[in-house]
Amino acid sequence: MVAAEALDHARHMAPFDDTLVWADLGSVATNMDSIRAADREFLSSMRSVEGAFGEMSVEVLGSTGAAVTTTFEVILTDTTGTQIPVAGAATYVFTRRATGWKIVHGHRSMPLPGSE
Repeated sequence: MVAAEALDHARHMAPFDDTLVWADLGSVATNMDSIRAADREFLSSMRSVEGAFGEMSVEVLGSTGAAVTTTFEVILTDTTGTQIPVAGAATYVFTRRATGWKIVHGHRSMPLPGSE
């Protein structure tokens, strides 16, 4: 969350492995060039990102894997000053690489408008 709050694309993408599969808002992305471009575009459209993760549940998947499930609450402020509250749940699957722990799969879900 700290890298997103700093609007720092390189730091925001650092935890993600080049083999990342990202599921979000009803679609699945596997092309890292596209994922990086979307992240750059998103961060450049924001004036600020402020948020926090909730309690995390960690499931160890052997010596080289782990899954983390958590909730999140974020206030996005776009470049026009419009604030957009976002909340939901996320799961990240990590694997140990030579360069450290990397996220190889991520999924976020948010309630549909009016379903709360």
